[in-house]
This record gives sequence, C-alpha cells and structure tokens, in this order.
Amino acid sequence: MRSMTVALLALSVPSGCSFFDSNLVSACEKVLKERLVSRSGYRRVEISQLSDKVMTREEYGDYLNKTENDANARTLYMRLFDELKPTIFSLIITYDAPNTYGTLIRGMAACDYFDNEGDASTAAYYSVEVDGKSSSDWSLDRVKELIK
Repeated sequence: MRSMTVALLALSVPSGCSFFDSNLVSACEKVLKERLVSRSGYRRVEISQLSDKVMTREEYGDYLNKTENDANARTLYMRLFDELKPTIFSLIITYDAPNTYGTLIRGMAACDYFDNEGDASTAAYYSVEVDGKSSSDWSLDRVKELIK
C-alpha cells in the first residue's frame, strides 16, 4: 500500500517540476517561462550545468564595469576581491514549448547567475540572466517595443 501511495504521488507531480530543483534552476525556469507565448505549455527536456567559474581579478573588474554604475562601489568590491569568491554559475535549459500556432518547438536557453560568495543557493528570479538579459531588462525591452 505504501509503495502504491508513493507511485501515485510521483505521478501527480507535473512534468518539468521537481522537488529537488536547485534555486538556480527554479529561478532560471521562472524567468524563461515569463518569455514564452504559453507558459503552461512549457516542458523541461534537460538541464545541463556548464560551469561554476570562479573569476580572476581581471574578469571581476570587467564584470563590475558592466554591472555596477557606482565607481565607489566598484572600488570597494575590488578591494574586497581577495576575501570574496566571485563566481558565475552557468547552465543550459533545453525545453519544449508551443509557439503562437500551438506547435511544440524545442528551444534552448542559457542562464547565468553571479554571486560574490560562490553560492548558487541564493539565486532568485530577479538575479539571474536568461540569454543575457535579466527579467527586468527583458520586460523593459518589451515595453520599449510597444511604445515604438
């Protein structure tokens, strides 16, 4: 009886959903789904972890120049570099989702997350980039397209 209950519970979990997904995977999928024509039609095919890259001092400086507007903050972060473990976590999501005609199309999305402490467990939808854009950047681009 117990094994049947476990089997029924396993069958009731929606496809593409796992209780064992990391915060990084969950955040990346949330951002990806925001961009789809039909979020409910999303089906995960595969998650491939590309790398957990600890940045060099030069890479970290380049990253800060692109992402931090405040020069004083950039200077402070560079001073703290030796105490930090700045890491970029990267993964690829392969998925199926319907297009505007309802036809399932296979897609791939690259997701990156940066953390100063080298901890991917702190990833959230507002702190990941999917295909090079954060959720807010992507939304802003959509608004700009509507205004044109």
